[in-house]
Amino acid sequence: MTRQGTLEVDVVADRRGRTRVTHLLQAYPQRVTAPLYADADPRSAYLCVQSPSGGIFADDTLRTEVTVGSGGHLLMTSQSATQVFDGDVGSGATHAQRFTVRDGGILEYVPREIIPHADARFAQDTEVAVDGTGVFVGWEMIASGRIGHGERYRYRTVSTRTTVRVDGVMATCDAIRVGAAERRPPERLIGANYLATGLIVAPRHDVTALHDEIHEQLLRCPLVSGVSVLPESIGVIVRVLADTAPPLRRLLADLVATHRRVLLDMNPPPKRLLREE
Repeated sequence: MTRQGTLEVDVVADRRGRTRVTHLLQAYPQRVTAPLYADADPRSAYLCVQSPSGGIFADDTLRTEVTVGSGGHLLMTSQSATQVFDGDVGSGATHAQRFTVRDGGILEYVPREIIPHADARFAQDTEVAVDGTGVFVGWEMIASGRIGHGERYRYRTVSTRTTVRVDGVMATCDAIRVGAAERRPPERLIGANYLATGLIVAPRHDVTALHDEIHEQLLRCPLVSGVSVLPESIGVIVRVLADTAPPLRRLLADLVATHRRVLLDMNPPPKRLLREE
């Protein structure tokens, strides 16, 4: 039976500058916590996406739509890693994500890693729309499988596609497809157990300083990584390879702290909100 899990979240800043949820629609297996507010950052709202089903099944069709209004600041995380289960239903599980950031809004989307099980198929399509001085920060981490179960690169296919539009005009697109049917085996193509991509879109900001800061930070990091400026200097893209998850999560938390300091003049979020290990 196909499950069409829906999550819609709209937030805006109230008259005091505190980010409030104005619209919330959630359908199993997508759930989200009530907004949380940290003492060090009382105006920003924190939401944690949860999955009561324990993961994504082969016939799941998920949809997530998030809109941050002017002046709003939302940090979204996930409760745990996303398990993608195997199955022979159709073409596999899909997840359509739509993130919209209005002028003056900030959205930070920092979920845990995607772990595809043996024979799993998963496709994720993400559309990001940023207006004016809005800022979008998004991360995705793909594991090679359930390594402890001997399922390293045993999944069929995992594909992700992210399209970015700035003020309604397409600005860039990043796509990844990894599968056992590729000409070169994934373990040779990637050469690591985790592949992470970070996307920071800030079209009305000077991203040169951010690129330089991240570049210096990655030079000091033992993980294989790189950073580049996006077309028309609308932001930066970061790519990281790692053999284990903990150092990757620590680097992610450090990079979140960096973009907050350089772009937003803000303190880093509490470590517990990113579940750093």
